[in-house]
Amino acid sequence: MKQKYSYAIALWLAACFTACNEEEVQTFSDKPGINFLERYESSNNVSWGNGYTHLYSTINYYDIYASGKYEMTEGEVPIRVQLEGRLSEIPLKVKFKAQPVDGFGELEVTVPEEAVEIKAGEYTANTVIKYKKPSSYDKEFRAQIVIDYANSDVVAGTKERQSYLIKVIDEFKPEKMYLNSFDDWNDYYQSCLGAYGPEKIRFVLSVIKDWFDFACYYSVYYRDYPDYVSYYGIQKYMPEVIAALETYNKEHPGAELKEQDGTPVTFPQP
Repeated sequence: MKQKYSYAIALWLAACFTACNEEEVQTFSDKPGINFLERYESSNNVSWGNGYTHLYSTINYYDIYASGKYEMTEGEVPIRVQLEGRLSEIPLKVKFKAQPVDGFGELEVTVPEEAVEIKAGEYTANTVIKYKKPSSYDKEFRAQIVIDYANSDVVAGTKERQSYLIKVIDEFKPEKMYLNSFDDWNDYYQSCLGAYGPEKIRFVLSVIKDWFDFACYYSVYYRDYPDYVSYYGIQKYMPEVIAALETYNKEHPGAELKEQDGTPVTFPQP
């Protein structure tokens, strides 16, 4: 009887040892996990993080106009992915794809056709996603960038870090011109800018750029002081704006500046 118990214990120990070895040993055929990294941008500096809360980029075309890039119709978002766990001794390909996001306009993006490569002995790889300017105003368009695992040498890592969101909007709120509503336009801007037009104000912003906020402030809060308005308000920049419009129209024969409904963009002559 004692010999039977000893034999049974030996079998049990052997089974446990085998199971432990199977759990601890990772074969070379195992694929490593991968995650998206957070992206932070400040001025011209970009940094990357390992968190879960900033896996997105938000682009408002207002900021693009304010930098003077009125004709910019396409932009780029750099993205970085990182291996989870051990390094690989061989290069690994990572392919991306885009998915629409329910409840939002579908952002038109271009994902590189070729997979990026994480080099042997390295943790990260970068790619660039191109996006198109939204087709309508004041509506948010989104695209979710994910890993195409069927065509990659990696598997999913941490669940919460398996996608990167790109949000683009062409939004111009009346508050940017110190108005409660664009219904108040005529009281403050009609005399120098003419009739309100969403494309018109985007063009004006792209010409005045950094001084736009300052000029709007004086146009609204000092409207009872004509000398201040003429010296500091939008009115001060109208010769520059009119000249910029003339240049634009000459450079785009047959495609002069218009509102989306086809109304030509014009300004009162001084």
